[in-house]
Amino acid sequence: MAKIVKDTELENLLNNESAQNTETKEEKFKRLAAVRVSNVLDDLESLSKLASPAVYGYTPAEIETMFSAIEAAAKESIQKFLNPAAGTKKKFSF
Repeated sequence: MAKIVKDTELENLLNNESAQNTETKEEKFKRLAAVRVSNVLDDLESLSKLASPAVYGYTPAEIETMFSAIEAAAKESIQKFLNPAAGTKKKFSF
């Protein structure tokens, strides 16, 4: 079923798209980076909620594995900024 878009919603969408088409590469980077860094920080906060031993069971080795993966991904991300041609996607699992 098609979504019905009101005239004001359509106008807002068009204005937003127009604004995004006129922003500089630096502005676009800052806009997107702010959202993505906030998402990473939110995800880390969510992960830290698992740190309650009264609710969750985990070993020091599992904690080390998780944070080693996070550190490796952060280092890889930094390298992608230093060398944009580098890198591949990886998934985490125990």
